[in-house]
Amino acid sequence: MTYMITARKTLFLALLFLFQGSHITYAGSFIRDTETEQIIKFFADEIISVAGLLPTSVKIKILLDPEINAFVSGGQRITITTGLIKATETPGQLM
Repeated sequence: MTYMITARKTLFLALLFLFQGSHITYAGSFIRDTETEQIIKFFADEIISVAGLLPTSVKIKILLDPEINAFVSGGQRITITTGLIKATETPGQLM
């Protein structure tokens, strides 16, 4: 259990590191980084399961946008902005 918590925190910190050095200049573009999407999905899978959905049926996309926002579109498609990711300090805040 402690290992999973440490692994999740490590993955989250790696994700934050990816966005810390970037300067957002092209708002409205999707980031097509499978690894980053999988890290976020890893954290979201438990919440998705509790909501009564299959984690494999929910798609998570990251939008290159400095605004702090997240939304659902098309039923089971979650979009998270890079602004929201940068504004959070822990996986719990993002979820």
